[in-house]
Amino acid sequence: STFIHEGETGLLVEPENVNSLAACLQHIVENAESMQALAANGREFVRSEYSLRCHAEHLADVLQEIAIR
Repeated sequence: STFIHEGETGLLVEPENVNSLAACLQHIVENAESMQALAANGREFVRSEYSLRCHAEHLADVLQEIAIR
């Protein structure tokens, strides 16, 4: 996933893997401090990568590329 970086901005589990999900949930319950850090990292990632300024810069790049053609 481009939004979740394993161990940095969140935790990933395999689809339809109940054991993996249970282990992840247990980890969350037992490690509240590290989960708070993951949440803070996730918020910061979204703020920096998906801000209005970021979108405006990307749009400007796309428009400039179109104008060059």
